[in-house]
Amino acid sequence: MAISKVSVYTRTTDANGKRQCDLADPKKSYPAGTIFCLRYEANGRRKLETLKSTGVTFKYALAIARLRESELLMGAISKTKNAPVVPVVAEPVKPARVTIDDAVAKYLEDVRGSKSVKTFQGYSCDITKFRVSCKHVYVDEIVEDDLQEFVRYLRRQGYSKRTIYNIFQSVNTFLRVNKIMLGSQILRKLGSEYDEKIVEAYTQDELTAIFAACNPEERLVFKFFLTSGCREGEVVHTEWRDLDFSSNILHIQPKPEWNWKVKDKEDRHVPLSESLMVELRTRRNGGKAMDLVFPNKQGKPEGHFLRQLKVVAGRAGLETKAELHKFRKTFATMRADGGDSVRSIQNYLGHSSLEVTQAYLKSQDAKSAQAQAKTNQVFAAFA
Repeated sequence: MAISKVSVYTRTTDANGKRQCDLADPKKSYPAGTIFCLRYEANGRRKLETLKSTGVTFKYALAIARLRESELLMGAISKTKNAPVVPVVAEPVKPARVTIDDAVAKYLEDVRGSKSVKTFQGYSCDITKFRVSCKHVYVDEIVEDDLQEFVRYLRRQGYSKRTIYNIFQSVNTFLRVNKIMLGSQILRKLGSEYDEKIVEAYTQDELTAIFAACNPEERLVFKFFLTSGCREGEVVHTEWRDLDFSSNILHIQPKPEWNWKVKDKEDRHVPLSESLMVELRTRRNGGKAMDLVFPNKQGKPEGHFLRQLKVVAGRAGLETKAELHKFRKTFATMRADGGDSVRSIQNYLGHSSLEVTQAYLKSQDAKSAQAQAKTNQVFAAFA
């Protein structure tokens, strides 16, 4: 039996249907779909074997050629015109490396579509700080030392321990989305470095001073904050269609036209006082359903309620720090004093968990008249 070298050829077909075989060039790059053939002699006859598997490459054809030579040597090929070809399993394609900039852009785009504008801006600001601190190009280059350096960077910028914790928590969410599970221990350590501040409610004297210093417009706005228990963004985006004047109910719901969503998706209803609803009805004065109740001069969401409150607090000579969120805490404590259950207060506030509502109320028992009376009774012997 004659034994010859097995050579690799390419086969092409011209416009007239005529086939042509050319010796393959190992230095040439062949496109997908190229037809490869093997040419050799077996039993004194020249054979041309077409490799019929899909996805055949020159490298694969060359490997089959070496196999055929081995088979010729062992006498495995006789009169068979085309010996069977064993398919080659393609090597898995390695995923392309993702740059940190691309990962940030994708993450923020997802946040933009699922969170409020204010939340998006906060996430964007936090992650920008991390990008300034981290000098790497690719996500897979981020290691724990980079996160430690980020914490040191935030400290050099003068942020408080609580603020550093909040910023790192935001960035850690971005890292976890990108399969970087390195920040949990750092986050726990940062959380242990500051004491959770108890949010205090306004006292009755402070409320009296605030409302006495208000003009009519300011009084209505801050009365709405107090008696609805709403977050700032919820007040800012309240529209006339959210108010049911027949039942004295406020419906807190998303506002797609303002690209605003309710936190934790807590679409809810809150009862309002009859006196407040009477004032709001007077204020409406023909306003359309989708008009904002408290717009700025351009008819858009007002972004300066905190500034207005601080001005009012200054006029009132208020010594305590003026915060919009304290109205929300005051709402909770007044509701609790009025006999509402913690579960009802949770629903009104739109908290996703009962524990958050309980944290709002945890100092309330100590300040109650019942607690004071009990304390006087217990220690009466030392009066």
